[in-house]
Amino acid sequence: MFAAALVKPAWKSAPPATYLAELATLMRAAPVPGAVIGALNDHKLSWIAPLGVRTAGSPELVARSTLFQAASLTKQVTAHAAFALHAQGRLDFDKFLVDYLDDLPNPVARTVKLRHVLSHSSGFPNWRSGVASKPVPDLVPAFTPGSKYQYSGEGFFYLQRILEKVSGLGFGQLVKELVFAPLGMSSSTLVWDPETLARTAQPHDRRGELRKDWDRPYRALRAWAARAGKPITELRYEDAAAAFAKVTGL
Repeated sequence: MFAAALVKPAWKSAPPATYLAELATLMRAAPVPGAVIGALNDHKLSWIAPLGVRTAGSPELVARSTLFQAASLTKQVTAHAAFALHAQGRLDFDKFLVDYLDDLPNPVARTVKLRHVLSHSSGFPNWRSGVASKPVPDLVPAFTPGSKYQYSGEGFFYLQRILEKVSGLGFGQLVKELVFAPLGMSSSTLVWDPETLARTAQPHDRRGELRKDWDRPYRALRAWAARAGKPITELRYEDAAAAFAKVTGL
């Protein structure tokens, strides 16, 4: 449905009203309160179509400039940053993860290379499941790295830590300098900013209902950064871990 705009020549300047009407019907059925779709032609923006509202039950319409949480699309952003460091000769995709960050005790995990993470062939789980009062289990591949494909958020999280170590920058700052700024993505950020709330689409659950207190952890992290005297964009994994331990007592 969304790819149709990319294959119909007549849609290069704008999508048909019937297409937008059908999308609106699907959004109500999903339910999805708001969205923005667009099309590129020859690497240039052809059109953008805002749909729905920022918050369920609100009259505030989604606009071209409305910000959305991109969730796992940040993996492409992370990969772009990795390739930028690779182009600078600061990152070797054929090295093992433990060559950069040696805290994987499992023998098979120690054979995972950066290119395995980038291609989702590390064998790592998407996310490990912890059990109350017990330590989080070790990161263990489900198969020989490089032999199969399995989507893994854990792999990219580990890669994020490596990128921070190699660059010496917090991940928010790193991505801004290597990805967002060079590509002219002036509204994009990996760091929650209360100043953008007025144009941010609010998160909703699968029933289309607004999530309560969704920004509580972001506010807590921002407050911790302020007390620590560190700009939020410069926080690294170690900072976030320290903030979490302070809040939870773990």
